[in-house]
Amino acid sequence: MRTLLVTIAAVIGLSAMAQDRAAQTTPQERAKEQTELVTRELGLDATQAEKAASINLAYETQMVNIAAMKNETEREGRRNEMEAIRNRAYGSILTPEQLDRWKAMQQAAKAGN
Repeated sequence: MRTLLVTIAAVIGLSAMAQDRAAQTTPQERAKEQTELVTRELGLDATQAEKAASINLAYETQMVNIAAMKNETEREGRRNEMEAIRNRAYGSILTPEQLDRWKAMQQAAKAGN
């Protein structure tokens, strides 16, 4: 339980920092940081970590294009679509326990925004 609370705090902190740093970092850097976080917090094995890196890079690359959209409604819709795609991709590589922890991390991050 304590580990989960520490994980949630880390995700919230990382989410806040990510907003400030998003303009200062590349998609590759953000994908690498996210991969390191989920590898550590979810205990991914090497195969899972490699797949997570690909998922995160695809997500971060698309988010650059989405962030540049002028229409807020369209931008929000595309962001939600990309999150759903990323969540399905994670669901295909994680164990049920890891998936539960991933969902908790996502909820904590949204609550912190």
